[in-house]
Amino acid sequence: MSSFVTDRSLLNPKFEGYRLHALSEQSHILRYPLPSDHKPTQTGVSGRTFLSFQEVQSRINHNHLAVKYDRAIFVDGESNVVLVELDSSTLRPTLRTIYSLPQSIHTSSSDQLAREYPSVVCSSPSTCFAADGQGYLHILQLPEEGGTGEAELLGSYELEIPAQYSSSVKTCPFKIHNASEVSPNIIVCILSSRYRPIPPELKDSEARSASAHPRTQVEFDVWAARFTFPHARSDAVKPLDIIWHRRGEDVPILASYDASRQAFFLLGSSQYRDFPSETPAPAASEPSQLATQPNNDVQMFDSTPKPTAPPYSWTQMPDTISLAFPLPTSTSTSAIKVAFSPRSLSILTPSIRYAAKTLWGPINPTQSLWTFDREADVRGEWGLLTVHLDKRDVGTRWPQVFQEDGVPETLDPSELAGILEAMEKFTTTAEETQKDQSQDSLGRGVPSLARDEYDEEVDESVGRVGRVTWVDARGDADGDAAWAEPEWWAKRGKDREEVVGLLSTPLPGLEGEASLIVKEHLDGVVFTLPSRCSNEAQWKWANTGTFPALSFVLASKRDTRFTYHTNSQPKLVMAFESGSQTFGGNVYLYREPTDKEKWGVQSVLKVGGGQAGAVLGVGTVRVGPRKVVVCLCEGEIVVLKDVL
Repeated sequence: MSSFVTDRSLLNPKFEGYRLHALSEQSHILRYPLPSDHKPTQTGVSGRTFLSFQEVQSRINHNHLAVKYDRAIFVDGESNVVLVELDSSTLRPTLRTIYSLPQSIHTSSSDQLAREYPSVVCSSPSTCFAADGQGYLHILQLPEEGGTGEAELLGSYELEIPAQYSSSVKTCPFKIHNASEVSPNIIVCILSSRYRPIPPELKDSEARSASAHPRTQVEFDVWAARFTFPHARSDAVKPLDIIWHRRGEDVPILASYDASRQAFFLLGSSQYRDFPSETPAPAASEPSQLATQPNNDVQMFDSTPKPTAPPYSWTQMPDTISLAFPLPTSTSTSAIKVAFSPRSLSILTPSIRYAAKTLWGPINPTQSLWTFDREADVRGEWGLLTVHLDKRDVGTRWPQVFQEDGVPETLDPSELAGILEAMEKFTTTAEETQKDQSQDSLGRGVPSLARDEYDEEVDESVGRVGRVTWVDARGDADGDAAWAEPEWWAKRGKDREEVVGLLSTPLPGLEGEASLIVKEHLDGVVFTLPSRCSNEAQWKWANTGTFPALSFVLASKRDTRFTYHTNSQPKLVMAFESGSQTFGGNVYLYREPTDKEKWGVQSVLKVGGGQAGAVLGVGTVRVGPRKVVVCLCEGEIVVLKDVL
């Protein structure tokens, strides 16, 4: 049974769209330039290192700002830990360096290990843990609120990897995700690092024969480090006290401790298994696999053992290429999307899915065009989509249209009739599938705001793959924890591998029950982890709200860096663009409609971009009775007020 069961009564199939509610920047935005000696940086990786896709994605989504109650902390470009406090009346931030992280001397050999961005988490308003991104963690006792002193260093640690984890390195850079008090005087930090296996040529024959599952993909280690307080001050660098370990195929998206269940919660695109008792599960590499109602029936070009005709016909002249695709006459022109680029062609219809397919040769996009003749078939059943490509190199004869498609040139136009007949069974299947999907999801189809704009290729790519892993922190009769799966989670068997489409995580700094926004077709469904439930239902998430068409509206935000939400009424989703010197940097605000209203409210505010630079971190802090959102940009600190 699924952990995320949608309450159909909370869906709103009659939703029409989000109407813009203009917000004044003068009333909601406060901007403060960062001093030159306190500017953060995105530079942190040597050019001699190569990053995997997962590592690049983790760095893009890295939140450089840590928040706890009324304080915010970040590490600037000079490795200084900077404390940010807001004035209670003016909200003007005060910045000061409270600690300088030690600088390591890098050699060519050390640069072979990709450094992480510095990361900071706070376990309380007075204690923070700072990882320098080079393999060291420092515990800092923060100065009193309003004080002028610096932080006190309580201790420094490094990650020493035990031999049983088959790592080729003894220490490595890591990222810190969370610090939680699991019992009085005990704080556990969750860290992650890239797993670096021992090269096969260095393993002995016995080790090679014991390796039943060769490592062919990048993997990541998740470590739980324990700290006991009060912590005696020490200048010596100590090894981290690792109490449990997991391994997966991606960097965790979210890590936290659930006190009501006495268990750690990990969310990532893969499961995190106990080493070496479990083997990797196949990873879902594309967000298109996230549909909550998967369609396993459409295998258009595999439904027959041997297709009798190519998917299109084409011919060429010295200066042009003409492609012909048969389409049902019922196809609306609004459902046909053709995009030209100098080296690729995209054709998206209910029955044709060519996304940025590489052409054999270059074309002139502005001189290329397409037409749809609805009456091409005398029987009135089929139309003809014709795409005309203007060759850049006039006189060059193309052997094929696409680099990876060897469809022969059609010299006799009469062959089109045979192709129309052969394509009938394929396009019919696609039409029926499209009807079935619309009937199963939102009644008569998609909401009106998406009726002429819905692009399955684009909208299915929204969000990230999400899988949940639990680690039990409860002790036995002697008080010792086994750090295994909770019994209520282990009983789920293969259901533990459930995949969801993650759209949003909680806004950092907000307290309360854990929550996620999960993709449900075009909608975003809010799920909350109840703090009180029976032992048999501890793995269940409760559906507590819906943002209609959230997946659809987020699909148009191609530069989104952070997507966060609040779980208190009224619920709010905030999508932050990264921003650059010339464009972007907006935050899009979507409020949950109440009582199944047909229209929702959205607003847009300018946060980053321009002189502010890219948005690097986001979090909410308390200023007296108010809650404000602090945005850390490359050149400014931006405070959003009266938006929560």
